[in-house]
Amino acid sequence: MRNFPYEPRKYQLEIIKDVEGVLENGGHLLLEAPTGIGKTISVLGPSLEYAINNGMRVFYLTRTNSQQEQVIKESRALRKYYDFTLAPVQGRNNYCFMIKRMNENYTAEELAQACRKRKEDVKNGKYESCHYFANLLKKGNSFIYEARREIMTSQDFIDLCLENEVCAYESMKSLASIADVLVMPYVYFFDPFIRSGLLEWSSASPENIILIVDEAHNLPNFARELRSERLSLQSLSLVDREIRDYGDFNQSGMNFSDFVEFLRESMIKLGKDLLKDADDSMISPGVFSDVLLENTGLLERDIEAFIEKSSEFGEIVKVEKVKRDEIPRSHIGHLGEFLKRFLYSEENDIGRIISKTNRLSLEIYSLDARPITSIVENVHSSIHMSGTMKPLEEYEAMVFRDVKPEKKSYPSIFPKENLKVYYIDSVTTKYETMELGDEEVKKIADIVDRIIRLGYNTLVLFPSYRVLKRVMEQDLTYNGHFYIENQEMSQSDFIRSLHLFKRSGGVFFSVFGSRISEGMDFPGGEIQMIVIVGIPYPKPDTRQRLLERYYLQEMSRENAYRFLVHGPAGRKIVQAIGRMIRSEKDKGVAVILDSRAPRFSEYISMEKSRDIEKEISSFWEMASLK
Repeated sequence: MRNFPYEPRKYQLEIIKDVEGVLENGGHLLLEAPTGIGKTISVLGPSLEYAINNGMRVFYLTRTNSQQEQVIKESRALRKYYDFTLAPVQGRNNYCFMIKRMNENYTAEELAQACRKRKEDVKNGKYESCHYFANLLKKGNSFIYEARREIMTSQDFIDLCLENEVCAYESMKSLASIADVLVMPYVYFFDPFIRSGLLEWSSASPENIILIVDEAHNLPNFARELRSERLSLQSLSLVDREIRDYGDFNQSGMNFSDFVEFLRESMIKLGKDLLKDADDSMISPGVFSDVLLENTGLLERDIEAFIEKSSEFGEIVKVEKVKRDEIPRSHIGHLGEFLKRFLYSEENDIGRIISKTNRLSLEIYSLDARPITSIVENVHSSIHMSGTMKPLEEYEAMVFRDVKPEKKSYPSIFPKENLKVYYIDSVTTKYETMELGDEEVKKIADIVDRIIRLGYNTLVLFPSYRVLKRVMEQDLTYNGHFYIENQEMSQSDFIRSLHLFKRSGGVFFSVFGSRISEGMDFPGGEIQMIVIVGIPYPKPDTRQRLLERYYLQEMSRENAYRFLVHGPAGRKIVQAIGRMIRSEKDKGVAVILDSRAPRFSEYISMEKSRDIEKEISSFWEMASLK
């Protein structure tokens, strides 16, 4: 790379060489590098230079829209040395000013169909159908050249389009067609429907794309969720409403509305029979079909006919909604397509679940991410980076089919003495122990109480809300400021508590997987300690059991455990501790309350505590002298 915009930090030049190597060879790279090294600029810089020199495009993928800010910042620094255009890619949900007036989420297909109708109306002289698109046709997109002159965030681009009163989505497509760098959330590349449109209007072909996947450890779960589907009792209520609005139909001597009611009764019966005290359970298509046949009194061929007819009727509803200038969503059609896949699909990489978590529902759970992620093998090169990706072999097995990527891992550049990690082996949150009695809970509560009484700003993370609740029910003597993130807390209440904690200090109690444990950073001493109560192993629910069963067909039991249980827990521990060490000046102590903690010494260096209160006090006394 000819022009690096900063004084290189430790390991940055090595990372640049790693990236340049895979770009030259048309390969793929898994890059693990902790916070502080400067991954974004070290990967984006050489990728951009190679793309400019070789007529390629850089697709930079982030997990969320908010994570694009760092990419924009580094792109602005690179703009001083390279002449390039960046397009902040967003979907219609964010860029369509007509959609923003509606308080509902729609699929990409539904929005595309509705948008297509409005554009056709405008072209036929019905300018009121979408005056933003009408203005774009009238004014042209010459204003986009303003976006070419500077690196814009998505909000900057929205403001520019609002100022000109033109369609931001269509304008973004024009900008993307000439852009060297396209920044977007995962879904715009990995969703097959959205990707086909993206490649078409960006004038990009896979072999000319350099793909950068940020926070890549999230990709396998994201891809599985993308292929998964749910049918809840609530969605059946929406089917009822659609029948009232668009009419009923008869099939095999039964009204569709009656069939839906029998379907509802079948789900409720199976929920009572299979779940009892459990939150979820595997369910076979045959078991569900048998109950449905018994309740309806229909034959198997009648059930198939009902499902097929509901899919067809759903298409009629969509057409009618388009005529009414409504979003072409059909709950009747979705019901037909869901049942078709749930009962008759021959996919061997899906599991079927009945669950009462978040209302009774049936679920088609995708067990394999690769039908979604393996598209990365078709691009010129892909770089997958994260601060926590161990074991790298897990990511490779979950994401790639036929290509073997290079793997590179770098250590933290922060002084080792700035972080001390202790574990206490006299307690455990092992599932069976927590179920047997209160003694372990009391021991944990006592240790937590002794630690937080020391008076340092502390984040306490539990493996579940159930464990948090049981510990908080004990007699804690700490009387300082404390905050508890519970399941019922609204977003506004959470933000208020978080601001108070950051401003006034104290103790914040939460759980792994919550809002505060994922994506929240606490630099500059906002927290001084993290107490991890127990090991955050994946919940041993039906989804986890299905995943383990599926991957045991491809790998040894040892590897399946390492990839699906041990690895995710290790990453969560590292991510949680990393929240308080975001610069070379940050210092902190982490305490893991679980006898199983030493199993994770490959992820983070730790030592056994002998006297935790004395050790914490000693650490901060030494830190104050530096």
